[in-house]
Amino acid sequence: MVASHVLAGIVFGTIISLAALKPITSSTFILPADWANPAGSVTLYSITMAHGLFIGLGILTLVIMARMVIPSAWAATLIVSATFAIGLMYSPSQSTQEFLVMVPIATLYFSVSIWMMWRFGLLSMVTAYAFMVPTVFTPLTATGWMADRLIALHLIPVAVAVWALWVILSVRRPGESQMDAPA
Repeated sequence: MVASHVLAGIVFGTIISLAALKPITSSTFILPADWANPAGSVTLYSITMAHGLFIGLGILTLVIMARMVIPSAWAATLIVSATFAIGLMYSPSQSTQEFLVMVPIATLYFSVSIWMMWRFGLLSMVTAYAFMVPTVFTPLTATGWMADRLIALHLIPVAVAVWALWVILSVRRPGESQMDAPA
């Protein structure tokens, strides 16, 4: 059950990152020199997962507080989503046009992630945030001096997704004996 929630979070975070946020984001996260190696990418993911947990718990807290005041679940979701989108997407260095494009996309993202939290639980939302941030702000390059240093970073979500799928597919059904299992 946990593996399916992790897989849902990885798939959601990756789709949103690559399909929506990566093409419209002009900024690229520059890795510090001590993080730009395979061991350093684990450090980056640990920091990102802490960030994802913080954002996930913040959204959960605001949604619960909004639901106490606003009777409609969708109205509370949209208000919390818009609040987070405006707060997290604002940067003094970005243009107004980029901000106006990013806020509706981020509002949609936060709304869907709140739905995902209600449907799959907090773990899937935290997993989506944990894998979304490095995907958006790390260059997708397979050549040059950064390729060998960033390949491990880009393979971490793939490895975790493959592990989750393997766990889901290798579960024995109730009543199935070892003799009945396919070889």
